[in-house]
Amino acid sequence: MKVIACYPLHYGKDYLAWSIRCLQDVVDEIHIFYTSLPSFGHSSGQPCPDSRDELLAEANRFAKKPINWYEIHAGSEGQHRDHFLRLAEQRGADIMLPVDSDEIWDPIGLEVSLKHIFDTKVA
Repeated sequence: MKVIACYPLHYGKDYLAWSIRCLQDVVDEIHIFYTSLPSFGHSSGQPCPDSRDELLAEANRFAKKPINWYEIHAGSEGQHRDHFLRLAEQRGADIMLPVDSDEIWDPIGLEVSLKHIFDTKVA
């Protein structure tokens, strides 16, 4: 079973390192799709509180495996996730796990969940 984790990222430095830390031993690959512009189709006109460099540093803070970083333009969440699906297909992943920067998983619970998804072929 090959599992890749995919993060849509525009901001989120406060929890990103911890999110990656908790799942990196359960997944085969970690991919971050960073966009400098909001990807939910709306802009507040306010500057993003997190810089690209801060996010990149946090992504690598506890990393025990390579973090694959992509800089993309995504004008909507759907466009962001389309990048995930294309990559999952290219990488031959059985499961693509979308993860937000503030999601903290229990590694055992995540492993059990992924095994269940794989065994039952839940799409």
